[in-house]
Amino acid sequence: MISLKATRFLRPHARTSSREWLPVHVVMPQGTETAGMPFSLSAFPHVDGVIDAFDDTNIRRIVMQWGSRLGKTTTCLSLVAKVAGTNPRNMMFASSTKDAAGRVIGSRLYPILASTDGVRQQLPPEVRRSKLHVKLESCQIFVGWSGSETSLADVGAYFGTANEIDKWTSNASNEGDAIKLFINRFKGFPDHKIIFESTPTIKGHSRIEKMMQESNQHRRYVPCPHCGEFQILRKGDVNTPGGFRWEHDKNGKADPDLAFATAWYECERCQGRIENHHRIPILRRGVWVPNGCTITSDGTIHGRADRHGSDAVGFGPLASWYALTETWGNFARIWIAAQ
Repeated sequence: MISLKATRFLRPHARTSSREWLPVHVVMPQGTETAGMPFSLSAFPHVDGVIDAFDDTNIRRIVMQWGSRLGKTTTCLSLVAKVAGTNPRNMMFASSTKDAAGRVIGSRLYPILASTDGVRQQLPPEVRRSKLHVKLESCQIFVGWSGSETSLADVGAYFGTANEIDKWTSNASNEGDAIKLFINRFKGFPDHKIIFESTPTIKGHSRIEKMMQESNQHRRYVPCPHCGEFQILRKGDVNTPGGFRWEHDKNGKADPDLAFATAWYECERCQGRIENHHRIPILRRGVWVPNGCTITSDGTIHGRADRHGSDAVGFGPLASWYALTETWGNFARIWIAAQ
């Protein structure tokens, strides 16, 4: 017999835009830059492409090759909360190790679920909350990790997140076994969604880099505040217009502290100085442009994507200097110190 309480999960669910739903229902967990605040595209403008792709019924795989402090894991967990709150179906979260997966579930996913109206009521009491298997009234969130066939097998899920896949190991000779096991969990759902995310490791040996190259890849362009031309932010060099610039000491050498105090970004088109006070406005006006297309100064995208029609869409590589909480000077200092 079906209880009256359970019948609410049998009703058809209206399709809800992630752009509209997330800011209203999800609160950022402790340990993030915007802890205690609602999910906001103003704080993480670059996640707009990811949540739009999540809503696109033609997309099955989303690839995020991003640096640190850009909100990639928090965005994925917020989408878990949306599925649980709007169209509950079984899901899966997998990471590199058992400890890593448990930390994310305990310190980030549970707080997000507990902040979400319509989901918090489904949570078990805190003393019964497992970090390796999240049980809600309407659905379950399975937890897996690389190197453990058991945790990545024998379950089915509609939506899944593969966290930091460049750190995944394998317990077999085939390096891709753990990823394949994870992907197999979604074959029973024709409309499934999978997000693969990671900070890249060694070029040429990076799983996330390989997935990005096989996707309909998008790069993030931002407009110059002076000439209006859109461009990808990059480190740059002294021989090519565009990139990071900073003052040097009287001997012509780069000093980390001086660079921190004086750094700016040079527009590759007009060579104008893009100062720190320009950063947040231009980053919030950023646009994801697929490979094979161009963007004009009015923000219009022209052309046809190289992999138009692919059900795998990639966003990146996206460097940490796209984070609103950083400054040009901080990256200049880190770069000089690393050299």
